Amino acid sequence: MPMNANFFSNTPRALSSRALWFSAVCLLCLSEWICISLAQAPKEPSATAKAEVRAGKSAIDPARVAANSPWPDLRNLLYRGDFAFDEQEALEIKAIYAAAQDALRAIQPGPTAGVQQRAVKLQWAADMEAFLDAHTNSAWGPGIALTLGNVSRDRLAYSKAAEMFARAWDHSKDASDGRTLQIAGQAGRELAGILAMTGQLELFDDLVSDAKSKVGEQSVRDWW
Repeated sequence: MPMNANFFSNTPRALSSRALWFSAVCLLCLSEWICISLAQAPKEPSATAKAEVRAGKSAIDPARVAANSPWPDLRNLLYRGDFAFDEQEALEIKAIYAAAQDALRAIQPGPTAGVQQRAVKLQWAADMEAFLDAHTNSAWGPGIALTLGNVSRDRLAYSKAAEMFARAWDHSKDASDGRTLQIAGQAGRELAGILAMTGQLELFDDLVSDAKSKVGEQSVRDWW
């Protein structure tokens, strides 16, 4: 049977068409694979998203740093509103309160329980003062000094109380924000009371004069 002459002439054309079809299919599959890979690849978070994650990890409320204090009257630890919040300092303060709480929980009932409890509070005060000395420019400084002044006054340690109140006053009297001026007002009032009670009238007059120039005469009148 004679072979069709067009067979050889049409074969290259057919092979060429099949090759083009195969190449097109491969390109289509490759494109689809690339699209899927890009869709599944992890996306780099935006700067805003990163900031939100960091904020979530370091969400410490400055107003609640001392919220877990074993002594209810010491849970409101004031801090300067015009200073940047330092998370590491906040963690250190929380650790001091936590250590005191653990020590109190470990005390067993008995005749010496009261003495041990007072010893824990004295140790807490020493640790807070050590923090104060180590962080001389801390936003918590005036508030801690005010708190230690109140604690010292309550146990009739007037010399230490006056020292702490003076420290709180000196580090807050030049502020302009309301929260820091609140510390200054409380510290100045308590310091003035101790100076008057102990007969240190020259220092008392100097404090009142300084206070009138810093926080105003009306604020000083409210001390009495």
